[in-house]
Amino acid sequence: MAFYDPANDKVRTCEGVYEGRIALEPTGNNGFGYDPIFYNEALNKTNAQMSMEEKNKVSHRGKALQKIKIILQRDFL
Repeated sequence: MAFYDPANDKVRTCEGVYEGRIALEPTGNNGFGYDPIFYNEALNKTNAQMSMEEKNKVSHRGKALQKIKIILQRDFL
């Protein structure tokens, strides 16, 4: 995740990591792309079996957004 601060011409970046494994067969109906085959061992389900709320908490994008949120609150509020 990246954002640009025009006040000081600075780019800030944060990353999130989402570890899992590839399932032996597709499972679930939510999502698209790799969701039916990306398996989260901690939750014992594929991304396609998760609600959007669950997926956002564990995904690499969700983790990066949480880090960006901290920076925005700290530096801009």
